[in-house]
Amino acid sequence: MDKVDRGQRRDWYPAFRIVLRVTIFVLLIWLTHLAVGWLMVKIEDLENAAGVRIGVLGALLLVYVLLMAVPFVPGAEIGISLMMLEGGTLAPFVYCGTLLGLSLAYFVGRRVDCAVFKQIATDLRLTSVSDLIDEIIPMDGEQRQKLLQARLPKWVPTAVIRYKYIVLGLLLNLPGNAIIGGGGGLALIAGFSGLYATRPTALTLAIAVAPVPAMVYFLDLYPFG
Repeated sequence: MDKVDRGQRRDWYPAFRIVLRVTIFVLLIWLTHLAVGWLMVKIEDLENAAGVRIGVLGALLLVYVLLMAVPFVPGAEIGISLMMLEGGTLAPFVYCGTLLGLSLAYFVGRRVDCAVFKQIATDLRLTSVSDLIDEIIPMDGEQRQKLLQARLPKWVPTAVIRYKYIVLGLLLNLPGNAIIGGGGGLALIAGFSGLYATRPTALTLAIAVAPVPAMVYFLDLYPFG
């Protein structure tokens, strides 16, 4: 009887772990949704106010930095809304906040143990993903790049890997990129993949997030706004 009970517990444990992680994931999405909603309401309130207090604006920028590091958050829309508060004078701060948030996501990706992603893939029965993670763990960045190039579907050009920094910059500026992870998700995966060196990535992020704040600061143009 004890052996049967232990066997049943072993059978239920993976399913329980999946349910627990999905629940946590949904909870995080819900909390992020609340944070985005709260931030947009505060921005709208400040737009209708006579003046913007520095402390409140600083708090909003801090929340913005944290949200930029979260995958699937529409960071560009939030950043534009913030810049509409004070016009071009706020653009440099939004630029720095965007860069800081994406850099945070990138470094989190670099620090996360591959075993964490492997366990998640295993729990979700994504055997091919789990096997791929096992294969790339002992590899350096160059070896991982060659492996990915060899495994690309035929319809995907190898230039996607060869010019990965340019591709990352373009994806960060792609309208509606929240559906593919947003800036935070893209930066997180870039860090985790081991394909993106720190200095070139920092330069890529600095250039990629510059166009919109520059348009607001120098030309007083608000894309999508």
